[in-house]
Amino acid sequence: MKPFFPLLIITTLLLTSCEKEQPAGNPAPPIAGFGNLSEAVVVDSFLDVQLLLNKPVEIPVEVEVAVSGDAVPGTDFEIEGGNRFLLQPGMLNGSLRIRAPKNEDSERLDRSIHLRLMPAEGVQIAEGRDTLTIDFTLGGTVDLPIWAPNITFPQLWGYTSFGAEPVPAGRTNEFFAFAYASRTTPDVIGFGHPDPEKGSNAFNMVRIYSDFDVSSASHFIRIPEALRFIPANEGATFGTVEVIEQQVTITRTESSGLPPFEIGISGGGTYDEITGALQLDVYFDETAIGGPQSVLRKYVLESERR
Repeated sequence: MKPFFPLLIITTLLLTSCEKEQPAGNPAPPIAGFGNLSEAVVVDSFLDVQLLLNKPVEIPVEVEVAVSGDAVPGTDFEIEGGNRFLLQPGMLNGSLRIRAPKNEDSERLDRSIHLRLMPAEGVQIAEGRDTLTIDFTLGGTVDLPIWAPNITFPQLWGYTSFGAEPVPAGRTNEFFAFAYASRTTPDVIGFGHPDPEKGSNAFNMVRIYSDFDVSSASHFIRIPEALRFIPANEGATFGTVEVIEQQVTITRTESSGLPPFEIGISGGGTYDEITGALQLDVYFDETAIGGPQSVLRKYVLESERR
């Protein structure tokens, strides 16, 4: 009988060599997180909350959601199908439907729902994208054309103090931006330009960051959803405004050779349909340019020029 050890050794070496030649790939699990950190559900309607992944799952995955807040389950809201995202192999996102049944409790507009993604086998929860706050709003009840008329160049006039002090009277620190109603979210306006190659001077950011090689021709500031209006009660002509928390990209002049930078915005205030005025406290996160994490600037935005 011939010895079989050399054959066994050769076979083992070949298999080991093949394994080394094959690419290892990315063994890390998919990273999952909420698409937005804050949203609003319309009373007597629903909101589809999105869970986004950086790559498809390979096995069925369930991501449970912890629910908290002062909104009352079963009365203020319902989660259809239970509080979990069900992900099947190949899926890049999941959806959870929050329904806000109609009732006569106007105080619901002051309540919120807080969702938190729980650890789940098969995915990694993204740090900083694991929580979502959902407020209640009345769909389509605000007279948005006061501030964002359906015209080509809807100028919303703004006045700012450039700080925490009250906004001065008159045309001091005047600017304007082109304001448009959101195409997808009720009672929300944003800032842009009818020309897709241009931006708008939202919150007078062109002037604020002029020392960082930003000009009116270069900035390309576009904020499709910037301000969310929340009526004080059903049929009210006044209420609160939320500055939707997000990062705004600002492009520098081409001659500077410098890359764009991001400024975080958040805050809130009030609106009045009768006077046509928005009173806002806007907080700017300027850490990307070496500045403070929270800079307060006050604004008054008006439908008519002073």
